[in-house]
Amino acid sequence: MTKMMNVFRRNTSNIAITTLSLLVGAEGVYAQNSRACPRCSLDLAHVTSIPSDAPGTTINTTPSVAFSRGSYVLSPTYDGNVAIWSNGTFRTVGRKGDGPNEFPGGRSDAVGVDRNGRVVIAHGVRLSTIDPTGQGRIEIQRPLPWRSTRIGFLGDQLVGVTSGNGRISVLDGSLKQVHSIRPVARMKRGDVPVFATSGDSALWVGTIFTYRFDLVRPDGSVLRTVQRNPEWFKNDGYVDGEVTQFPPTPKIYGLRELPGGLLLVLLIVADSDWKPVGPRGLPIGEIQPNRMYDSVIEVVDVTTGEVMAFARYNQFLHFVYGSTYLWATKENTAGEVFFDILNPQFRR
Repeated sequence: MTKMMNVFRRNTSNIAITTLSLLVGAEGVYAQNSRACPRCSLDLAHVTSIPSDAPGTTINTTPSVAFSRGSYVLSPTYDGNVAIWSNGTFRTVGRKGDGPNEFPGGRSDAVGVDRNGRVVIAHGVRLSTIDPTGQGRIEIQRPLPWRSTRIGFLGDQLVGVTSGNGRISVLDGSLKQVHSIRPVARMKRGDVPVFATSGDSALWVGTIFTYRFDLVRPDGSVLRTVQRNPEWFKNDGYVDGEVTQFPPTPKIYGLRELPGGLLLVLLIVADSDWKPVGPRGLPIGEIQPNRMYDSVIEVVDVTTGEVMAFARYNQFLHFVYGSTYLWATKENTAGEVFFDILNPQFRR
């Protein structure tokens, strides 16, 4: 803990370091608040805990989680279908397969929530739309023009990171591409675009290896830029053997726009107690994220680029799609695994 705090003290000149008490569901809080806003605070409030298994349903250990209409949609289960958690009970939708009401390959590539609250899931080049209320039926299944690693919505238009070409595509209602956006920042080795919508007319666009976000219209015109250059985030992109043989390169894991001209940024960094796993490495499926990574969440002012508050946790946090919530895995003394839903609360 002391070592980690010293690293942040050396490399973040505008951030004051404080030690915080342990928060429910997010362990190991190391730092929080900024000289740019000494009275600001950032806390994670516990919302709910979702069990990872129930009779007939077991959720994959690293699912995609979406929240809509009071329900949580988790994809996939170990059977390759989709689970809906609502009012304390699970129900499942679809099954693994290539036919109607089935999910190709089982594993979901990307998840989003449209403006009407329907959850959309991309499995390869098939897009499934699910109603999370009622029976949670699959409403529509349509072919996508590309495989996507991230999807979202800009008004009624589907937005997705196109696998392999480093671009963000905007599709109309017929899933025809109408815009293609390349991040302004130079793409580094192994880089991937990230984005967050800003209303119905613009996107915050960046990449995982550069701390820069540009607010752009679908035609590519830039409205605003937010950029930071913390010493601890400087890198040239992916490093061969990282995670198992070298400390993971810091990366932007996601962002959300908050009211009042703020961005909520989720970053992933090497665990403070990171150690190599052996000369032959470890199969990717056996890597425990909480052992290899820490998470940093920051609230950034889009006008000044200043960090208003931040906190570091020794857990791997993920965004819940369709919300600003985060989730983390938690295991009780009986060995039961839960997905803790957490609400970041920023106060000036």
